[in-house]
Amino acid sequence: MKRGIVFLALWLVGAAVLGGSCVSAIPPGGVVWPYYIFMASISVGAFLYPRYERTASVAICYGLVAGFLFAWPINGNNRAVVLGVTPPESVALRVALCTLLMVLICAGAFAIGCRRIAHDENIRKC
Repeated sequence: MKRGIVFLALWLVGAAVLGGSCVSAIPPGGVVWPYYIFMASISVGAFLYPRYERTASVAICYGLVAGFLFAWPINGNNRAVVLGVTPPESVALRVALCTLLMVLICAGAFAIGCRRIAHDENIRKC
């Protein structure tokens, strides 16, 4: 189980570091288009995870952490919230929905990867 968690952690750190280089520091912030490619690579990590371990809870937690980590630069605008232009509830709702979407995508990618591994190795399904 350790190898799978280490794999997901390294994948997340790599995607976060590369994605972090695509976040604009100039207000009002935002991201540039390569950020979305690094965000999409999170599901590839969940797809490859069943090679190491077949526990869905780890893949779901991975999607939860990655979803929040990648949703905040897209939807969170600290200046607008502090100045009162944007209500904090709307930012929290957008971040929560993006995080939930990432969890669903990672769970689906894990299920597809698990089915693919089971088919290739002729073993019992996860």
